[in-house]
Amino acid sequence: MAKQQDKTPLVSFILPHHQRDDMLIETVHSIALQECRADIQVIIVSKTDRAGCDKLQRELDTCGLPRTPVILNIGHEKTISHARNIGAAAANGKYLAFVDSDIRLSTNWIETMLEKLADPATVLASAVQLPDREHTNNHVIRSALSMANVGSVEALPGANLFMERALFNRTDKFPEHLQTCEDSVFTNSLLSSGKLVLTDDSGFVHLGEDATLQSMFTKEIWRGKSNLASMQDRKIALSEIPSLVFPPVVLMCFLLALIMLVAGAMKLALVFAVLMAIPPALYASRLKLRSSIKLGSPHIFVFFLVYFLARGVGVIKLLIEPEKNLPLDSLTHD
Repeated sequence: MAKQQDKTPLVSFILPHHQRDDMLIETVHSIALQECRADIQVIIVSKTDRAGCDKLQRELDTCGLPRTPVILNIGHEKTISHARNIGAAAANGKYLAFVDSDIRLSTNWIETMLEKLADPATVLASAVQLPDREHTNNHVIRSALSMANVGSVEALPGANLFMERALFNRTDKFPEHLQTCEDSVFTNSLLSSGKLVLTDDSGFVHLGEDATLQSMFTKEIWRGKSNLASMQDRKIALSEIPSLVFPPVVLMCFLLALIMLVAGAMKLALVFAVLMAIPPALYASRLKLRSSIKLGSPHIFVFFLVYFLARGVGVIKLLIEPEKNLPLDSLTHD
């Protein structure tokens, strides 16, 4: 890995960070282990305090890269988009790599991204999510969902994004008023410039993936609220309509089934339970058909049921209470 600091780096990595230093260090280590011999710049935009920043700086010095600047970004109200835009403004590489601070990149990630952007028609590239070593159900399903969408896409999640800095400087940047789904809004806006490509020639492991359905439920409530808020900033594709309609429908059927059950109307309770089960069953079946996932259908069904219920709760919460900013450590890829 080249370490000259007097050269203009080929790739500038921008990593928003708040807490979970161990995951950040593992992310930076995976950058240092890249097979590409290009000069690399890593910029951390952190919400830690000065003491935490100094401690983090010492830990980063052990990662085998040129000195990594840590930009302080104190402020509870500041979103992940704000952090990414600050990092991009400080970068001077030919390419920008927007990477979450809780992922581990495959060693061929830079080489693969450069290959994809060698196509003049491609303006943004990203790699799929891979299951972790423990192969928890959530990791397996999330990675299968990612791999099922390989190819030219209309939007990309923000866990790993690769593009030319010159193009980024001509955009409206990441939307700083959004808590999440900012990646969908930003990447979708690039379609007017060229193709967005998701590839399985490389990948990443999401170290911060929700390991349990309970933690996933909580996170998806918040994502459901922000997903609706982001709709005013981008064109909604026809393929997105089911994911917008199904969550409130599934939640409504779930509540009606409970009410009928308590009231003793068993037949009506069964009808609403069946209606509730149709969307997650359809999504589970589609994933089984479109991927090589080996996880059993009941596990996949439960995943989507929890997903739709949580997103439905998020819709209701958005209607009855104002959206509030969350700490940066909650702002992971969607």
